Amino acid sequence: MLPLGMKFERGTQVHHRDNPNWKAVVVRDTNPSAPVNGLVRVNHNGRESLMPKTLLRVSFYADAKAEFGEVVS
Repeated sequence: MLPLGMKFERGTQVHHRDNPNWKAVVVRDTNPSAPVNGLVRVNHNGRESLMPKTLLRVSFYADAKAEFGEVVS
């Protein structure tokens, strides 16, 4: 679950709350002042769509790759 006050940054990899196999990249946070109930524009397989922030989680594997500099599988 997203901590209160979280804003999505451009380029962050996210996955669906209920389906971790669905992954997308954040294009734009359309409601930066709404930390929980706002919308985020994401790019999934070349298609951009709006997704509610409550359905998205930041992908741990993308963060681990950036921190450790290696692919985590």
